[in-house]
Amino acid sequence: MTKRKGNQEKTNNLRNRAEEKADRLLRGPEPQNQQEHELRVHEIELEMQNEELRRIQVELEASRTWYFDLYDLAPVGYLTISEKSVVLGANLTAVTQLGATRTTLVNQRLTRYILPDDQDVYYLHRKRLFETGEPQMCRLRLVKENGSPFWAQLVFTTAHEADGIRTGRIVMTDINEQKLAEEKVQKLLKDKEILLQEVHHRVKNDMSVIISLLTLQSQRVKNPSASRALQDAGNRIKSMMVLYDKLYRSEGFKDLPVKDYLVSLVHAVINNFPNKEKVNIEKHIDDFILGAQTLGRLGIILNELLSNAMKSAFDGREDGFLSVTVSLKDNRVTLIVADNGIGLPESINPGTSDGFGLQLVDMLAQQIRGKIRIERNNGTRFIVEFEA
Repeated sequence: MTKRKGNQEKTNNLRNRAEEKADRLLRGPEPQNQQEHELRVHEIELEMQNEELRRIQVELEASRTWYFDLYDLAPVGYLTISEKSVVLGANLTAVTQLGATRTTLVNQRLTRYILPDDQDVYYLHRKRLFETGEPQMCRLRLVKENGSPFWAQLVFTTAHEADGIRTGRIVMTDINEQKLAEEKVQKLLKDKEILLQEVHHRVKNDMSVIISLLTLQSQRVKNPSASRALQDAGNRIKSMMVLYDKLYRSEGFKDLPVKDYLVSLVHAVINNFPNKEKVNIEKHIDDFILGAQTLGRLGIILNELLSNAMKSAFDGREDGFLSVTVSLKDNRVTLIVADNGIGLPESINPGTSDGFGLQLVDMLAQQIRGKIRIERNNGTRFIVEFEA
């Protein structure tokens, strides 16, 4: 009723405008009768209707051009599908992507253009779309009319058509070049990983050879001091090898968990000494992260302090106690190596000692901007502190 009333109003309005125009054009001699006047008004009304129709036709042509540019020439493919996956409509881009025509594409099941191995992916997302109404997205391989596959990303949404039937709308993007580039990057990363594994094996083997050579040489030299120096050098390389192994196995090469590395290092150092069964070892190491460079220097410091304790702290003792504590508080790291051994003479200090081991400890502590001090009470406590 409202639509009919609106049309009647338009007709009446056009009639009124035609009569006004007729009055302006027909000024002068009066028409012979009312019928002649009506004919003239009607003629003018028809002309005005024709002008209105031509204007509407121009607007429709402009709308069609706009629709064609917006929909058919869009940079992505648009598809409309039924709940049974039948293609109801497609833009020109989608037709081109699939190497098809609208005649061969419309009214066909979209699964015809999906690689068999990927049809389960499409089925699950389409099923979920119509069950939940929630947008879906997946990547799969489509097949062109000529049989060549390509990667595409499909984004699904639902819509209701004018007749109330629910349909699915698909935005189809050709990502074949992107996918091939990703696969190329993955292959390069895999090749790099294989190369790193090979380098890792070679470095570890080289370190093992160096340690073996130092051990063999220390056994052959007759000078006890030289023999001990060679053994100490081998132990230092062992501590570096432990760090290297932890670095290689970690996800990154810049930072490492302190606890994981230092616990392994303590075992590696202690196992080098024949009196290891007589010394009780306790470890209290917090779990936090340090940079590899700082942690490497801390590891060598720990190696030196543990080695010194195992070599001389328990001379003449049947057993001994050794503890390693590493903590982080207020961004400050504290390393404590304590023993209940015979004690260290007052004359020995890291900064003034003639021994290479303590000189190395003092140098490394300075490199990490740390301070080292010694407490002598029922044994010896070395305390190293530095900012994390």
